[in-house]
Amino acid sequence: MAFQVRIIQGDRIEEFKIEQKMNLYDLINQKGYQLTAYCGGEGTCKKCRVRLKPAPELKSIEEEIFSEKEKTEGVRLACLHQAKKDLEVSLDTEGDINVLTGTAEVGGRLNSGWRLADFKPEKPDLDDQRSYLTRYLDKTGTTNIGDNFIADIKALDSKVQELTAVCCQDKLVGVVPVTEERNLLGVAVDIGTTTLVLYLYDLETGEKLAVDSMYNPQKEFGADVISRIQFANKSRENTEKLQQVLVDRLNQGLTDLSAEAGVKNDDIYRIAFAGNTTMLHTLLGFDPIDIAKSPFIPDFTEGLNLSPDSIGLEINSEAELLLLPSISAYVGADIIGGLLAAGLGESMENELLIDIGTNGEIALGNNSEIYTCSVAAGPSFEGSNISSGMAALAGAIERFEIRADSFDYQTINAAKPRGICGSGLLDLVAGFLEIGLIDPKGKFNDKENMSEFWQDRFDEEKKEVLIFSEDKAENKISLTQKDIRQLQLAKGAIRAGIEVLAARLDIKLAEIKKVYLVGGFANYLDPDNTILIGMLPEIFEGKIIQFGNGSGAGASLYLLDRDLEEIVGLLKKRIKYIELSKDADFQEKFIEELNFPGN
Repeated sequence: MAFQVRIIQGDRIEEFKIEQKMNLYDLINQKGYQLTAYCGGEGTCKKCRVRLKPAPELKSIEEEIFSEKEKTEGVRLACLHQAKKDLEVSLDTEGDINVLTGTAEVGGRLNSGWRLADFKPEKPDLDDQRSYLTRYLDKTGTTNIGDNFIADIKALDSKVQELTAVCCQDKLVGVVPVTEERNLLGVAVDIGTTTLVLYLYDLETGEKLAVDSMYNPQKEFGADVISRIQFANKSRENTEKLQQVLVDRLNQGLTDLSAEAGVKNDDIYRIAFAGNTTMLHTLLGFDPIDIAKSPFIPDFTEGLNLSPDSIGLEINSEAELLLLPSISAYVGADIIGGLLAAGLGESMENELLIDIGTNGEIALGNNSEIYTCSVAAGPSFEGSNISSGMAALAGAIERFEIRADSFDYQTINAAKPRGICGSGLLDLVAGFLEIGLIDPKGKFNDKENMSEFWQDRFDEEKKEVLIFSEDKAENKISLTQKDIRQLQLAKGAIRAGIEVLAARLDIKLAEIKKVYLVGGFANYLDPDNTILIGMLPEIFEGKIIQFGNGSGAGASLYLLDRDLEEIVGLLKKRIKYIELSKDADFQEKFIEELNFPGN
């Protein structure tokens, strides 16, 4: 029996006729609404909050996590309920995520291999009976043709008019009348687990023409790579779905970029992708299940040069689709991009690169050797396993300044507080540590030892500090003992990873001259607080460089200089990956680094 479901999100209100019951989370995503669920609707992250009328019976987990006010208002977890009768669903307006698109200033060569050549072929006569194709090849300095070139010749009104040739190295790709405007454009793409960033360039001048950023649409199937791998592995249809939603969103992004710059998608002749290994596998439609199980073997880690038609990318069909090489299952092409952009590996000095995003990847080395590893750091910094955690959306608290008798804060877009994102979590815990609210082991101190201001906010039984009550924010915001432990696990893993790589390189931490922080979260954190909580050692003070989107910067360099394909191939041969899951030194260091600095 059919029923009506009304979904409300901001100004968007729609009603849908549903023929049979279905999971509410699946329905909301199927209809194109934004709803965060870090676990992909598996019922474990407790983030997919909606308001339902009429309100269904509470599940046991909802009895635990929601306040009495929320229960009364019909707040429920969408993934735990079915749409099976007339229902009104109200969603918070998530808004656009705060995406890092900028990079540190990087310089590179302009040598894409693509060029435009204006020419006018000689008129044939009895003394010169060369074919028109031969005339075009001679005039453009090319020796062979692209697959679509014959169609271009057939379309010409006159074969001896003034023409513009599109050439890629020694290949004559296309030819059009000189009066028909033609541009040579390229796009660099950073495929992050959470976000996508696209940079449009003029391949002739190297000028950046436009930038676009957006959510990675695969987030509806899970916030991290493991949940997406699990989703893909359930069926071939799911694997195809991961690819299709990604390609569809990329095509929309490409169209938006072209519109902003006043050009055509058909003028895009080169596109370069950087991203983690799982994201690149889903882009090409691979089931990445082998990445998630020992011995963690990807289908490919090589740099690839493919046709855009192979995945349905809506740019010129003669274009080059490039994938930067990856290093291993969990150190991907995004790290190669970061190394390339930072120039790590070019100097005799020891340099460190840390990408703290959904996962944490670390590289340490010099121009002789580079060691890399991957650590489980991202969930806390992305907000997925923090009680009041959230992504970098409007209303997320991104800054805290903690004092004994007060605190200041800053939210993204100056919106009413909704939760705490990664940089805010770091500030909050660092501040609590500094004023003695928590001890070096990460435990809350006794209530009587706290100032009156914080005593009033501390629930000793729940081991929880109230930051905002429901009447001061969109919902209750607090920090729990478990949240602190999650941050300790993340910071301990990163610090232990650094220590292990330094030992492999046989150097002391003091011998590291530069520390590059790249990626979405790393660019917004307070470097001083990374040292205060012990994620980075005190010896790094003054050496930290917040580099921006290293993956996007590296993809841009790779796009604009085709010689980098060979250079990056040689760089990859110098990189050694350390599998920390079987490294006894890492386990020992990890335990050592769980505590915060102090006695």
